[in-house]
Amino acid sequence: MLNRRLMATAAGALAIGLVAVPMYSLHAQGTAPGTGTTPGSTTSPTASTPAGQGNVNVATRGDASANADLIRELVNGNLLETRLGQLGERKATNPAVRQFAQRMASDHSRMQSEWSAMASSNGVAVSPQLDTGDQAKLDKLNQLSGSDFDRAYMNLMIQAHQDAVNRLQNEAQSANSAQVRAKIANDLPTYQQHLSMAQQVGGQVGVTTAVSTSTPSTSGVDPNVKSDSKFIREITADNMLETQLGQLADRKAQNSEVRQFRPADGGRP
Repeated sequence: MLNRRLMATAAGALAIGLVAVPMYSLHAQGTAPGTGTTPGSTTSPTASTPAGQGNVNVATRGDASANADLIRELVNGNLLETRLGQLGERKATNPAVRQFAQRMASDHSRMQSEWSAMASSNGVAVSPQLDTGDQAKLDKLNQLSGSDFDRAYMNLMIQAHQDAVNRLQNEAQSANSAQVRAKIANDLPTYQQHLSMAQQVGGQVGVTTAVSTSTPSTSGVDPNVKSDSKFIREITADNMLETQLGQLADRKAQNSEVRQFRPADGGRP
């Protein structure tokens, strides 16, 4: 009797053991994949990807700031072209001049916004505004009307876009920022197209369009004079405006002293 009880007890223990082992095994199999998968495949890539993207973004944001002054000049230059274009839309009498002015206002407004956005994303503070000289150009041009306005505006556009093309061609190679160089390379064809259009429309209203599109030879040229070529072009454009203002006053002024005030020396004050 005792032997039968011992055998029954042993059999019961064996049955309990057989049931317990699979339960333990299933528990172990349920936890092992979790512990192996979590640190291995999901956490590491998720942690490394944003870090890499952040480094790229930081480098891009900091790149254009190397040419902060140039960006500000381009923002303000596009502002001037936009204002001049808007003035041309209102005052031009020749349809081709008016259409050209509309194109200038649209294109340069867009480029000003793009440069301003680049400045903002790179932490470059910009405050678009016209300096004293640019405002003076705008004010003088605003005093003209009719065909005088058309000629003066197109003359100014030819000179301004020639200067811009020369400047951008240089900056596309020498600017410190790769981001700025890329943006200039993108804008340059637009400026070149504007120059070509300005020369064509200018020819229709009697403006001399023979403007050099290549770098002049330095042979026999004073380098100091060459370095002031932008200033010389600006003076030429200003004198053109002064001359046309004088001619307008000569025709329309009623007071004899006002008519006599018109400069007879090509517009010099």
